[in-house]
Amino acid sequence: MDQAAYTFAPPLPLPFLAAGVGIAILLLVIALRRAASIQAKFLILAIGLRVIFDAAAAFTLRPLPGGLTANALLSVATVGIGLLLVPPRSLRAVLLVPFYLMIGLIGLSALMNGFDMAAIQVIVKYAYFIAIFILAASAFAKEGANRTVALIGLSLAPAVIFQLLSLVAGTANASPTDGSVAFIGGFNHESIFSLVVATHLLLVCFSDRQSPLMRLGVILLLLVSLYLANYRTVILGLLPLLGVFGIQFLAVLLPPRQRALPLIAVAVIAAVGIAGVASDPEGRFGDAMEMVRNPGELIRPPDSFTPEERRFASARALVWSQYWYGFAEARGVQQIIGHGPDSWQSRFRVYAQNTFLSYLFEFGITGALAITFAMTGMALSSLRAPPVQRYRLVAAHFGFLLINLSTMPFWIVEGLIFYGLLCGLTVHYGWKGAPALTRPQAALQGRLAANPKPAISGT
Repeated sequence: MDQAAYTFAPPLPLPFLAAGVGIAILLLVIALRRAASIQAKFLILAIGLRVIFDAAAAFTLRPLPGGLTANALLSVATVGIGLLLVPPRSLRAVLLVPFYLMIGLIGLSALMNGFDMAAIQVIVKYAYFIAIFILAASAFAKEGANRTVALIGLSLAPAVIFQLLSLVAGTANASPTDGSVAFIGGFNHESIFSLVVATHLLLVCFSDRQSPLMRLGVILLLLVSLYLANYRTVILGLLPLLGVFGIQFLAVLLPPRQRALPLIAVAVIAAVGIAGVASDPEGRFGDAMEMVRNPGELIRPPDSFTPEERRFASARALVWSQYWYGFAEARGVQQIIGHGPDSWQSRFRVYAQNTFLSYLFEFGITGALAITFAMTGMALSSLRAPPVQRYRLVAAHFGFLLINLSTMPFWIVEGLIFYGLLCGLTVHYGWKGAPALTRPQAALQGRLAANPKPAISGT
């Protein structure tokens, strides 16, 4: 849970860190005072503290007495307290079944490969996602999605403030591959910071009660922040959502007679942009698209890669090939249930940079199918939402899929927060709020109430 596999990025100088923490606490207190339900308050608190802990990674990722880090303790506390604050019946929700199957598979794979603490860590991550998911759905149902996402946004906003402080302090994280620099506010890795900012951007896109111009300004600010973080994977994964938001934004601002040309222009620009990204042979998604189009050219024996190819797009093709051949070389039941949770750490130098290949290696064919089934089920649920939210939800789920093709958001807590809030929004709009999540038997009860059995009278 503490991303121990990452090396420490340059920390913020203490005076800058203290200033950022002070501002973050102030925003957190404001958000907490405005929230009404206990679920919303705890969700805001958990996410806000996570951002603060991320900015102080040089301290919160160091082991405490007992071996755990402050980040790990915060994650465990979030799971334990969060699950206590949701209705017990919510844990029986039909929409959670695919994730329970994933947890069961993780346990089985661990038992078959020699159980260790790695299995506990991965299971806790899924429990963390479930807690965020149910808390978000409950908070949206009790206080409304528009109000709640704005308050959560206050708890996420300090990430940009920490980044600004790192700019002022000149604290940058240099890439080991191409020498480029990233300003990430003391966070431990570009992916962690970028997913926090991406989560904020996701929420702004669903904050319909804010003025359109204010939302546009915040989105532009967050895009600049992502650019400074220099993590293209997340930026490109947000393109579908931004394209849909842009079209809907123009539709609201312009009179009906003036909409056609601007909307067509935005649609064409978005399509060209996505096509350009997909066809860029040196881009991160270029590798992913090439793997889909022609896997035989990209995935091949690792020892066949030249030195130049090993540098290509952060060496993703090489990494993916290593994981694929690691799976293919397994025999019998190990191809079905994999090598076990976090087994890559004893065999490979870096993580898979692709969720599905990682699950294929760690949890076998069943693991790759299970995570695909879980993500597909949630994405299909978004089709039930009203049209305006439906298009945004579908685009957000598609973007999250793209992110999973070139990195591993399920591996880090910040990715779980993003997906948990997205699934909470999906339930709120697609299933008309938390009752459908918290009471899986509600549909059956509704049908029985609408069509009661006739009374049986004795004769």
